[in-house]
Amino acid sequence: MEPEEAAIIGGGSPEQPERKRLRWFVLEEGAWILAAFAATVLVTRLVAARGGAWAAAAPGLALFGFHGLVGVHVVRADGAKLPGWLRLDRHIALWGAAGGAALLALNALYGAVLDALGVVPPDVAAELRAIVPEGALLLWAGLLAPVVEELYFRGRLLEALDDRLGPAWSGAITSIGFAAVHGIREFFPAYLAFAVALLYLRRRTGGLAAPMIAHVLNNVFALYGG
Repeated sequence: MEPEEAAIIGGGSPEQPERKRLRWFVLEEGAWILAAFAATVLVTRLVAARGGAWAAAAPGLALFGFHGLVGVHVVRADGAKLPGWLRLDRHIALWGAAGGAALLALNALYGAVLDALGVVPPDVAAELRAIVPEGALLLWAGLLAPVVEELYFRGRLLEALDDRLGPAWSGAITSIGFAAVHGIREFFPAYLAFAVALLYLRRRTGGLAAPMIAHVLNNVFALYGG
C-alpha cells in the first residue's frame, strides 16, 4: 500500500518531506545546543567548586567554553562551506567596515533613546571586566564571540532555514534568535536592529567575512569606546 493510500484510509495526510526535515533539524540542533550549554555549566561549576585560582577562572571558562563548543559544532557540520563563507577581498572588507560604522551609529542612537526615556541599562562591559581578565575579555568579546555568532546565526542556521523555509522566514527567525540569546531585555531592540544589519551584509556580500568584520568592530568599540 502506498503512503498516500494509507493516509486516505487512516483519515490523515502524508507528512511533507520538507516539514519532516525541518522538524528533525530543529530537534537535533536544539538537542546539540542544549547539550553544549549543559556541559559548559557543569564543567564551570566543577571548576568553581575547587576554589582559589580555579574559581577565578570559571567565568572565563564559561564564556570560552560555550562559544568554543558552538564553533566546533559549526566547523564539524559545515566545514566544507567555510572557504565560501570566509572569502575576503577589498570589496567585502569595505562592506564590513561600513557595516561596523552603521552598527556604531545604531548603538549611539539607541543609547540616546534610552537616555531620553530615563532607562539605565546594565553596563555589560564593566560587569565582564569584573570577572574576566582584560586580555581574555578582548579575545572573547572582540574575536571569538562575534566570529562564532556569525558562523552560527548567519552561517549554519540561516542556510539551513533558507533551504527549508525560504529567505524571509529564515532571516526573521535567525535575527530574533540572535537578539533573544543575548538575554538583556533593555538591549533587545538594539540587538534585533544589529541582526538585521548583519543579515543585510550577509545577503549583500554572499559570505560571512563582512558581517564578522562589522561585528568585531562593534564589540571592540563597546569595550573601549566609552
